[in-house]
Amino acid sequence: MCESYVAAGLPPERFWSITPRLYVTAMNGALARIRRERGLVWEGAFLPWQKKAPSLAEFVGMKPKAHAPDVLDLMIRNSTKGLKGISMSEALRSMH
Repeated sequence: MCESYVAAGLPPERFWSITPRLYVTAMNGALARIRRERGLVWEGAFLPWQKKAPSLAEFVGMKPKAHAPDVLDLMIRNSTKGLKGISMSEALRSMH
């Protein structure tokens, strides 16, 4: 078990202080990381054959989700709920 733990890229000194449940959690996390890394390598190997390369954000999965305008409006309204409205002059005064 310790050998598998270390082979997964986890610190050997930590192995002896973890519970069986933490071992399983750590190994599942290491497996997810390895799968993610292999997926990126596979995608990278096929980049030269693509007609149009994806942006870096698309490639690493950081592209923001597109939302419908009504959903965006609702998100903005909810994020500002309970905030006091102030004028531009009040905002400028508070900066000094």
